[in-house]
Formats: sequence, structure tokens, C-alpha cells
Amino acid sequence: MAIAVCLLGLADMARAQDQPRWAVKLLGAIDGMLKAAGAVLEPADRLEYDRNIASTHEALGEDRFTEAWAEGQAMTVAQAMESATG
Repeated sequence: MAIAVCLLGLADMARAQDQPRWAVKLLGAIDGMLKAAGAVLEPADRLEYDRNIASTHEALGEDRFTEAWAEGQAMTVAQAMESATG
């Protein structure tokens, strides 16, 4: 799923720019998209996805991570793309 991979790159960029909340929202949106489509990430992309989750979870803590994740999962594909291109 090309959109998910693009959003993953943006989530990685957000994390690297010390914007973990935005990164988590994008990661949650990716999760929602993949589940809705019954799709999975390729192994290399999955590794990057998992690393981003671990890093942002540590940066935000449980409560803030969970809140941002839920916001991301509630996004439509269009909303996630709009958020990413801002």
C-alpha cells in the first residue's frame, strides 16, 4: 500500500524532527489503513514502523501516545494525507 509507505516516511521525518505526537498520529493512521484494507507492510517497512512506534511511545509516554494513536486511527486516508501535507 503505497500511501501507507509514504506516510511512514513522513512519520519517520516527524519523529526525527522531534515531533513525536504528529508521528504517532501518522502511525495510527497507517495502522487504520492497513487494517481496513487487510494489508500488511513489507518486512523492511514493518521494521521502520515498529522502530518509530517504540521511539515515539518512549518520547510521549503511555497516555499521550494512546491519545495520539487513537486520533490517527480515526483519520480517513484523505485526512491523513492532508495532515501530512499540511
